[in-house]
Parts: sequence; structure tokens; C-alpha cells
Amino acid sequence: MAKSLTQIQSQIEKLQKQVDAVRSAAIVRIRKEMAQHGLTADDLFGPASSTSTGSGRATKGKVKTKGDRPPKYADGSGNTWGGMGKRPAWIREALEAGRSLEEFLVGAAPKAAKAAKAAKPGRKPAAKKAAPAAAQKKVAAKRPARKKATDAAAASPAES
Repeated sequence: MAKSLTQIQSQIEKLQKQVDAVRSAAIVRIRKEMAQHGLTADDLFGPASSTSTGSGRATKGKVKTKGDRPPKYADGSGNTWGGMGKRPAWIREALEAGRSLEEFLVGAAPKAAKAAKAAKPGRKPAAKKAAPAAAQKKVAAKRPARKKATDAAAASPAES
């Protein structure tokens, strides 16, 4: 025999009351234990200001977060980047403007400043010269000649 809607709803209400009773008993028991041992919520779960990972499971050791590692790159405006993941917009824009990634390395600012002072204004860095033709010929002579696919097919007898 099928239950009516009112019977199901009354059953839900009874079960909800049981849930509330079990829950409140657990809270009372936990508060009693905390008071007995002098514990606070911060002792159990850490400071309220810390962010949760959301899993609710205990972890082994300390969980590293974004703020645990120092930034690898920074600009003078307070923007920082740890060097992992997608490059932030401020780095991409600076690179497009002609700056180099090494200029933003944390702790490398003096090197970048020295390099900028050493470079003469208005002068482009010298381009690498191409290797002389004689050196290129020596390298080519040391390499074994490759057979073309058509040469290899012509050399082998055709099977019928």
C-alpha cells in the first residue's frame, strides 16, 4: 500500500527531530570535552581568518598555499608572480613593451640596473655573425649523406 504525502511529510519531520537531537547531543558532548581539556575552536581548527581547503579532511604536515612561497618576479608597483602557471597581465604587457623577464627577478634588480648602465644609449646589441662558409662545409662533410626515399625505392627490386 502506497503512503500518502502527509504520511511521508510527518515521517520526514520525525526524522528531522531525531537528527536535531543527535546533533545537539554531539555538540553538548564536544563542548564538555573542550572545557574539560581547555581547548578552543582555534586549537582544533586554526585561526578563523585562515582559509579552508574545503576538503574537510586532515592532512599530513603543512599544506603549502600560494602565500607560503616568496615571489620570484616583482615590479616596483607591488605586482608579484611566483613563476608558476600562466604569466600575469602585468608581465605580459611589460614583455610586449620590450622589457625582459630577468628585469623582474626578485633580488636581481642590481644586475638589471648594471646591465642597463653598461649598454650605450641608442646602440643595438651586436647580432651573432653567421659561421664562415668553410666551417659550414666541414660540418656538412662530417655528416653521412642521406638517401632519398625515391633513391631507396629504386635501389630495391620491386616485388610482384
